[in-house]
Amino acid sequence: LRAVVGGAHPEAGAGDLAALAAVVVPAALGSDALQRLDVTPFVAAARERAEAQSRWGEWVGSTSRGVPEFALEYEHLPAVDGQPAANAWGFMVSVPLPIGDQATVRTAAATAQTRLARAEEVRVRREVRARLESAVARGEGSRAGLADMAPMLTPVPELERSLREQSRLGSMTYLAYIDGLGRLDELLLNSVELRLELLLAQLEAATVLDDSSLFPLPAEAVQ
Repeated sequence: LRAVVGGAHPEAGAGDLAALAAVVVPAALGSDALQRLDVTPFVAAARERAEAQSRWGEWVGSTSRGVPEFALEYEHLPAVDGQPAANAWGFMVSVPLPIGDQATVRTAAATAQTRLARAEEVRVRREVRARLESAVARGEGSRAGLADMAPMLTPVPELERSLREQSRLGSMTYLAYIDGLGRLDELLLNSVELRLELLLAQLEAATVLDDSSLFPLPAEAVQ
């Protein structure tokens, strides 16, 4: 428990082991966890950055030599020396010419940045997939281990009562009584460790998928 909540958990006390052993096992991640890979916040953010960079690269490529311009000019000529007033109209068209290396350099730089953004998207997607696959595998392994241990955990309360009664009646030595309790505690500890591993796997998946239904997440990020 301390591995999850750190110093927020008080010192160990009587009954803690039994309480931890009774922690409810969360629902399975399910096979759809990996199918939700593309909508995870990390992958979605990387994809949006790559798409924005791609659009920027396209704009740079189309305007690297300038953009065509069209201008309409108007000038009013007042009457001078008996000449009547007149209105003058003019048109100007500017077409960029493919001359110079500056445009080529700008286009090449934008293309390189776009490729880098796409490569970063692929890297993030692989990393998130690896985290999800690991969480699913760890969760399934812990869940299977708990299922295997379930038949051994069911009689633990009765065995504890039996050990106490035998010790009270003197039918076993105190050392044998302590050894028996220790073996039962070891069994409970094993189940606690499996539950902890399962909860950590659920927490990892919840963080990656941003899904509080898998594990309670804070409303705001904390350091």
